[in-house]
Amino acid sequence: SNDLEDPLANAFNLLNKQLFASVQAQLANKDVTYVADVAEQLAAFQFVNVWLLGASGSGKSTLLKAITNDESIVTSSLFRGTEQTERYTYNFLNFFDTVGIEDWGTWDK
Repeated sequence: SNDLEDPLANAFNLLNKQLFASVQAQLANKDVTYVADVAEQLAAFQFVNVWLLGASGSGKSTLLKAITNDESIVTSSLFRGTEQTERYTYNFLNFFDTVGIEDWGTWDK
């Protein structure tokens, strides 16, 4: 895969490699305090939530599919695709693909 195809994933992978190398070096030096600190920070790490909001047919799902390269995401210019809010996890991001704004009041009907 080309590095320009997915800069977010590449940045995340580089960060992981740097963190792993740092932990390995500290383990080699028997610095368990550092390793425990990293483990604590990772345990506290939370995902970033991104909500995609807009009218039906505005391209929310298409944008998400382009960002994540997830072929399972249904997109169409011919019909309403998203019938309920769906969560997609990509690296450290939770994307919430929502129904069109005009449909927000119709869930109970």
